[in-house]
Amino acid sequence: MSCTERAASRVLAGALALALAACSSVPTKDAGHRGNGSRTSPSMQGPLPAGPQGSLAGPRSRNWDQFRQLAAQQLVAASPGRTYDSVPPDVLLAVPVLLVQLNGDGSVRRVEVLRYPRQAR
Repeated sequence: MSCTERAASRVLAGALALALAACSSVPTKDAGHRGNGSRTSPSMQGPLPAGPQGSLAGPRSRNWDQFRQLAAQQLVAASPGRTYDSVPPDVLLAVPVLLVQLNGDGSVRRVEVLRYPRQAR
């Protein structure tokens, strides 16, 4: 197994782990349990913290381009302080963007460069 195949396998394993972690349920705690064996009534508890607003099911896309656009909008909305709505800094343009296609066994079928680093051109 070459270095690039091992790296691709690690990337695939990491992506699979993230996907599985996203599918897991959040463990629930007994809201009235204080830890010392006593219970409180719901009226004695403070207001619940505000959670994320909106539903999990967003608008449906009609084609692949619209799907990509909606996915990008959801990523920007989920982390507004960590995304760029305009031109990103030059240091980020030095990072190549790759499209890696894998075979069923996890081996690399094809690697396509979607964006070359600016200094490479």
